[in-house]
Amino acid sequence: MPRPRPLFPYEAKRALAQRLSPLANRIRQFATKFGIRSRRVFLVWTEYTGSERGEGTETEIARLEILPTPRVSELTAIQFQAFSAGTLPTGSVRVDLISALLAQETLMGELPPATKKIGGRIRESYDFFYEVVEDNRVSPEPERAKFRLLSNPTRQEGNVCWVIMLERESEDRRPNGQSNYGTDKDD
Repeated sequence: MPRPRPLFPYEAKRALAQRLSPLANRIRQFATKFGIRSRRVFLVWTEYTGSERGEGTETEIARLEILPTPRVSELTAIQFQAFSAGTLPTGSVRVDLISALLAQETLMGELPPATKKIGGRIRESYDFFYEVVEDNRVSPEPERAKFRLLSNPTRQEGNVCWVIMLERESEDRRPNGQSNYGTDKDD
């Protein structure tokens, strides 16, 4: 009988749970197909025309949808906090059942999809955030709720998936994807 011991890294990559990740993704896709998951989740990388983040005009340079569609906890955890000029959305949500085939670095925004504009490098003028978007059931141009990563992505024990916590940000983009903030100094 073998003695109890942890898996070596090369064994963990070949473990049954890891090998079943593609099958788990196909099974999770049924929830989307049946209409149970109405919130799409995107990783978004943007760049500002200035020399640092927030300076100049913001343009989207990469966007990656998490597929199969993950489960987003109730958005009722988002509340509106009053302040002198109006209200701001605050709170956090949990996103789970994220494909185990995604790299942790990608979920953290450190490893963007390779594009001609990025080339796999992160610069000071880049910004990274998550967008949670309804799937057009209610409105032809649904709200794009902007979130930032609240903690490191973790693998859910006993399941073949990642879990992340997202915190609501107040600077949503317009329904067409354009930024509400960051205009050129010439304007």
